[in-house]
Amino acid sequence: MSIKELFNNFKRSFCNYQEYEDERKKQSDEFNSLMNKLAYERGLSSKQEEIIIKLKEERDIYYKKSEECIEDLNNAELTPVDAYCKRKGYKINNFVYKDKIIIGDIKIPCNLREMITPNSYVVEKVRKSIAKTDIKFLWYQRVMNKVAELIEWTLDGRYDNYYYPAYTLTTGKGDCDDFGFSQCSIEPELATAFGFYIENENKVGHAFAVGVVNNELWVFDAVPNKSIIAEGKNYSINYIITKNNIYVVDGSTDFGDILWSE
Repeated sequence: MSIKELFNNFKRSFCNYQEYEDERKKQSDEFNSLMNKLAYERGLSSKQEEIIIKLKEERDIYYKKSEECIEDLNNAELTPVDAYCKRKGYKINNFVYKDKIIIGDIKIPCNLREMITPNSYVVEKVRKSIAKTDIKFLWYQRVMNKVAELIEWTLDGRYDNYYYPAYTLTTGKGDCDDFGFSQCSIEPELATAFGFYIENENKVGHAFAVGVVNNELWVFDAVPNKSIIAEGKNYSINYIITKNNIYVVDGSTDFGDILWSE
């Protein structure tokens, strides 16, 4: 492979961001090996040395630009809750539950992120019905209040069957996870937390929406229709689900049979 072909491969590899890191290492090792071979086995003229130095400089510029592009893409997708979880250092594990969605007699595997559906027609219609405000806390509360108004808490007939928000908002019935997924579909800056509600030493499995206000995590629980700082004594969190990722806060509980895990 010629130096020109090798260098062009460097530039082309930047188009595939998912394989960027592996490709960069592979190409970098090959490039350095070729340069060493030319330098020590064949000898280089001063002109050739200048060309190689320039190629390396151009390569480094492409690396820097590609890294900046990747960072921009990642940051553009981050929600405030994503940023909070990353600051806390929570591990990402986008696992799949075995049979949390059942339609008819068909059991469907479910990655929790797919339950957040901001582009649903039904969800968009509900979103447009809520009075707008630029005050984050007030907006998150209005979303919570609307969901509490539209949905009646109802047993789903089996252990934690998940319904898509369009179904929940249309039927007006659902349990706690359906409330949470509906809230963070209406406002994707919110997330759904899986954990426990604790009162008088009684610990009950629960799901609820969470959002970040002034760098603090708040619970926006539409079942009792109340908001409270997440670190309060009544709530504990095991997982936080945003539209982008599932963050593991405390992995001691699975809340169901896991089909696949990272």
